[in-house]
Amino acid sequence: MICKPEGLLDRLVHKFHPVSAIINDSLRITKEAAEKAFRDAENEPASQVAALDRQIRSLRAGIRCTMCHKLESEFQLGDLEERIKSLLKHN
Repeated sequence: MICKPEGLLDRLVHKFHPVSAIINDSLRITKEAAEKAFRDAENEPASQVAALDRQIRSLRAGIRCTMCHKLESEFQLGDLEERIKSLLKHN
């Protein structure tokens, strides 16, 4: 897997350590923000889809960073992938 910085999370992990804390915080913050945006856009399907897409992209970035930095022992990638599948069903 080629690990080149693509998003904010990817750029941050090269500047700060421990990487696992950054990934964890990023996933938590994105999840909270996406859930709030989803609730706030109660009757706006396009906004809800955008919130779900942001969360899916964040989870995929977290998986990518975890694999690039060989942190599989610290994260349950299966759980992240299941979360993505769950979000895609709502999308």
